[in-house]
Amino acid sequence: MRDAKHPVARVGPWLVAALVAFAAVGRPLRADGGDADEARRLREASAADWNAQRYRDAADKLRRAVAIYEAAPDRFRGDLAVARRAWVWNLVKAGDVEAAFAPFDAILVAAKADAALRTELFAAYGALYEAARDAGSLEAARRVLDRVRLRASAEGDTGVASQVLHDLASIARDRGAPAEARALLEQAVNERRAAKAETELAWSLNNLANLHLVEDRLDAALPLLLEAQRLVLERAAIAPQAAVGVNTKTVLDRLAAAEAPTAAQRAWVWDMAEVAAKSELATIHRPEVLLRAALRLDAAAGGAADRLAAARRLARLVLAPTSAPKEIRADLVLHAATLATPNGGATDALGWLASVEVGTGPAAGHLAARRGVAVALARAAQKQPGETAAAVEDARTALRALGDRGLREASLAAMVDAADAVGLASLAGGMREELAALRREGQAGARGASAMSGGHLEKFRNLGAHDPVFELRAIGIRLRVTDLLTETVVELDGTWQPQAVSVHGLTLKGFGAYVRVDGFAYGEAAAAANAGPTALLLADVEPYLVVPGTGALRILRNGAVTYTP
Repeated sequence: MRDAKHPVARVGPWLVAALVAFAAVGRPLRADGGDADEARRLREASAADWNAQRYRDAADKLRRAVAIYEAAPDRFRGDLAVARRAWVWNLVKAGDVEAAFAPFDAILVAAKADAALRTELFAAYGALYEAARDAGSLEAARRVLDRVRLRASAEGDTGVASQVLHDLASIARDRGAPAEARALLEQAVNERRAAKAETELAWSLNNLANLHLVEDRLDAALPLLLEAQRLVLERAAIAPQAAVGVNTKTVLDRLAAAEAPTAAQRAWVWDMAEVAAKSELATIHRPEVLLRAALRLDAAAGGAADRLAAARRLARLVLAPTSAPKEIRADLVLHAATLATPNGGATDALGWLASVEVGTGPAAGHLAARRGVAVALARAAQKQPGETAAAVEDARTALRALGDRGLREASLAAMVDAADAVGLASLAGGMREELAALRREGQAGARGASAMSGGHLEKFRNLGAHDPVFELRAIGIRLRVTDLLTETVVELDGTWQPQAVSVHGLTLKGFGAYVRVDGFAYGEAAAAANAGPTALLLADVEPYLVVPGTGALRILRNGAVTYTP
């Protein structure tokens, strides 16, 4: 649960005591400066013992320091808690778990009267959890943690009591008892929901969902992850956000690979996307990524009516008032229009496309070209030859200027069929010749990958979950990646070729004005073997992010992403 650093040096204030008399000096204790200095010296000496793994010596010194502080507990409340917590850890490390319960119980009682001591309480509990985790059997682990739960329940501390259930479930799972782990987590969820402990509830929901996923009970995991997502993004229960994001990705990958996701499974993706879209917080999975995933699943699973309904649902969400950058909205509208047109929604598509603003950033040309193609296809679907011909020529011009070979090839093929469908044989023939010439030209290779290792690990460790670490910003047609902790800057060309780069552990694949985050492990930066396929369509770089023309895209400490002005 926690690392094995010396607890006093690592956490700050703690420790409680077995009620023992201090007899090291032959005079009554005075809680004056002299005795306080002696207690401080004992704690410092105990830290040296801890580092040398002389845990019993450290425990004895801390017992004496606790006795000094207990002479004036109101004056030394914080120091007393710190010393007691360190005492618990050293007793556990010395193998005397039984003795560790006395100082732990004292912290438990003190924290009931002073909420400021709860950090020390949970730090002390961490030692007992570690003892349980390292016990020889699940029953031995249960004996340690059941005693913690019994004492916490007696003091009315539902937070510690439910944490025991949560942690014992993890131990049960690791020891091959998934049914017991599931029962414990379900009980923890019920207790934490009743106590309105939102962050802790999100953790237990996430862990229970993960257990269901491991045991291939996908449908059982979905409502748990949705509830956890709501707690994270609607109630700002941020701590479990990254873990919820990992399990969400597992679900998305399974649904993408499934032959026929159910209606309930597809609805879950929409619900997750809407929760993300309505939140002002940074998200692990950007709402536009989730919305595109929901649209793809509905497009693959249903008939024409279902596909059109999905496109309309996306358009309603995107065209509602939102603070999202205009490039993000344009990208989603283009997806909706592209799906609506061949499924009886050409009129809808043209209405949506008329409202699209592509911005002025590096994505503008690409979005404009995509819009031109979408308009041409919608005009053809409406059987309007004249309007189709004009739209096709505009789109061809935009595609030539853009330089995205993959988009140009796919778009020409689609517009050939559209021109044929409305009797524009000559126009279709010209595009066939253009397409054939394009294919004869061959493909430009991907740009070489690059990596930069390092970073400022000390700063990174001290950041909060939602503190920014990296920033992506458009500088003309280039994409600038900045490590905000070191002010290191790397730029990617805004060309429509795949480019891979790793900056201090952030691994990106760039493609024009679009990027995909492939990894984030600050301080580690292994170079990608290559930058991907030599031809790359947008569909191949899901889940991509659009770098806006104004403002920046920021990646935060826990991997969440947000757009800022």
